[in-house]
Amino acid sequence: MCTLTIWREEHHLTVTMNRDDAQARRESPPEMRAGTPHAVIAPRDEQAGGSWIAGNEYGLISCLLNRYDPAPQGRSSRGEIVLRAMDAATARDAALAFSPAPGEYSPFTCLLLDRDHSVHMDWNGAQMTRQILDLQPLEMLTSSSWQEDEVRAKRRNLFSAILAGPQSIADKIAAFHCYSESGSEMWTPMMQRPLSHTKSITRVSVTANAVAMSYWLRESAVARSLAEPDVLVSLPQSRHAPSAATAATL
Repeated sequence: MCTLTIWREEHHLTVTMNRDDAQARRESPPEMRAGTPHAVIAPRDEQAGGSWIAGNEYGLISCLLNRYDPAPQGRSSRGEIVLRAMDAATARDAALAFSPAPGEYSPFTCLLLDRDHSVHMDWNGAQMTRQILDLQPLEMLTSSSWQEDEVRAKRRNLFSAILAGPQSIADKIAAFHCYSESGSEMWTPMMQRPLSHTKSITRVSVTANAVAMSYWLRESAVARSLAEPDVLVSLPQSRHAPSAATAATL
């Protein structure tokens, strides 16, 4: 589960992500992560210690969406994946460096983003596919453990309808991520189901000078429509990325 949007303009890359998970599953807001080769910001899943979104000092962002292919339960938590990606400086390098063993993780989609590339990695539990995506000004990706095809279609239609409105792009993105409708909470981006719901929204913005991560708990996001985050952590962007260790292509 989860829903994310990607907004690209000449001077910034902004990723906004709803985290949908079990209501009882605890999380903590973004912080600087210790023990990493680069400066990294990420929220924390308190159950397994991983995360669902992260950004590093080179402007690399990684995001995780669950897949629901029939496959055995992975030996390791998928929350490790976005943090492992942070060892790299670019989306391409992160994708090339990541080769899980069969059965290591349950199926997932990992999106790796920097100012110049979008790389989509799909893992079905046994095999990895990697694809460099064409850069688009605005994109939306989503997954759902319940009626996935129908939920995806409804969220795509909602995204298109909101984008057609007169508001600024920033306001449209906020409206989409905070959208809920009585009687439709099972599929709306701000979703509510008997045992799971949208727990929080995290936004990562990369500019020429900084990487900033904003975080709202569910109630704060709805009340403030993604203004005045509960937590804001930022770090200066490093201008000199380390050289790639490999010249391989995706």
